[in-house]
Amino acid sequence: MTTFERIIVEKADGICTITFNTPERLNPWGARPMEEFEVLFDDLAQDDAIRAVIITGKGRGFCSGADVNNMAGQVDWGPATSKEHIRRHGRMVKRLFGFEKPLIAALNGVAVGAGLNMALACDFIIASEQARVSSIFVRRGLLPDFGGMWLLQRAVGLARAKELVYTGDIIDAR
Repeated sequence: MTTFERIIVEKADGICTITFNTPERLNPWGARPMEEFEVLFDDLAQDDAIRAVIITGKGRGFCSGADVNNMAGQVDWGPATSKEHIRRHGRMVKRLFGFEKPLIAALNGVAVGAGLNMALACDFIIASEQARVSSIFVRRGLLPDFGGMWLLQRAVGLARAKELVYTGDIIDAR
């Protein structure tokens, strides 16, 4: 089995559990987790022994969204690089949304931005009492990505999705 740097992968009894493993930073999404997910989901799609996949996070967060510490380098990207970056994320969220085995997001803590959208791409979301979610992009001066414009309104309706996108409010599990 492949060794990963930013995720922990455990397979047992027909279930693959993927755990984001950067707890000190609330498990941000970035280039490295993306690469690891691409490799892993290639494997999972072919692995007939796996019947369901659980995605969760180590520590206090499920996924804190985009790794904003690494965004400074993106300022110098040209249009072609920016477009490919967006397309790559689009392919990943489509892959999650269309995955043929049940995907379960187990929200153990904060799931914001791309982290929320990843959870919304799953078939089921199970939230602990510590879970908090937000379409936080507006607080970062960004537009929702990772399928957020489409996924959120499917989950909560158009009016509520607009409210959450415009305000960036943080909603607790309760």
